[in-house]
Amino acid sequence: MKPFVIFLTAFIVVLAMIPFLVRWGLEKDIVDSPEERKIHRVAKPRLGGIAICMGLLFSILCFCQVTPAVRGILAGGLLLFWAGVMDDLKGLSARQKLTGQVLSAAVAVAVGGLTISNLGNLFGFGDLILPPWIGVPFTIFAIVGMINAINLFDGLDGLAAGVSIIALSIFIVFALFTGNRLVVTLGAGLLGALLAFLKYNFYPARIFMGDAGSMLCGFCLACLAIVLTQAPNSSPDLVSPALPVLVLGLPIMDTLWVMGRRLGYGRNPFAPDKTHLHHRLLQLGFSHLAVVLTIWAGTLGWGFLAVLLRHSPEYFALGLFLVLSLVRYALLKGLLKGLRGRPQGGLVGRAGLSGIVRGRPN
Repeated sequence: MKPFVIFLTAFIVVLAMIPFLVRWGLEKDIVDSPEERKIHRVAKPRLGGIAICMGLLFSILCFCQVTPAVRGILAGGLLLFWAGVMDDLKGLSARQKLTGQVLSAAVAVAVGGLTISNLGNLFGFGDLILPPWIGVPFTIFAIVGMINAINLFDGLDGLAAGVSIIALSIFIVFALFTGNRLVVTLGAGLLGALLAFLKYNFYPARIFMGDAGSMLCGFCLACLAIVLTQAPNSSPDLVSPALPVLVLGLPIMDTLWVMGRRLGYGRNPFAPDKTHLHHRLLQLGFSHLAVVLTIWAGTLGWGFLAVLLRHSPEYFALGLFLVLSLVRYALLKGLLKGLRGRPQGGLVGRAGLSGIVRGRPN
């Protein structure tokens, strides 16, 4: 019953806070304003991360045993949340945000003992074990990478929240398979918070989660993945380290693709643009809602594949993941190339694309 109580507590707290945050954000002009690279056309509050954090924090402190792993996640998460709130309220440079992300990851490692030491059987020659002097910086790099993957994926109404909800649900399934109570309880809290938030964030959204919310989601997903696969300070059955990568395959590959492309053109990898997966799907003629539902379905598909492959060796799971990802991006690139060659306006015609560009206010 404890996970359900944690879930319900987080859900109620967020559900109660969001209307107040919507009014406060509009009154104080703490909003995400429309601009050329953004999809929405009306300024909207970006304070949803405050409700998500408070719901998760309240539910955990009230009903969850504070083990070293929990303490590390809370300490690092609160530090990252503070950096995110400062960015949402005042704006931080990319370097300042990155500093906050690295510090929060380092706190989780130092306080909670969250360290990636076993990468599994990646090459078919047995488990690849990382010594601490490699494992610690690699863990910090992985957590920061996941923070940015969800943060950069937060580009459409309900997109990042829905992807995080699906990933959390799959993580909880794995935790139930392996008896990992920590992931079940922490996952239940974040799941309840995000489901309540999605009520107000689904298209057309009334509020955005902001950097405070998206970075916290990425941080928590990364930490839960480490607990699932490395089992710090406990000894339940372990999940293959490759499976969380499959579950979060869309945001991970999108981030690697976009940042690699920017570096290839000699640009700042953190510079905003309109080259993310959701932008590409919009260019193909998908509506706002259709893009979100398509990416949700893709995430759910990766999650089901991860469940099916839970007993497979890591090299097979990751090899299949890379092959399918390359096929998907090649197909998308081909469709976009064909779209640019059509003077009528692409796959749905000029009228369809113009309607998507204008869109209804959201």
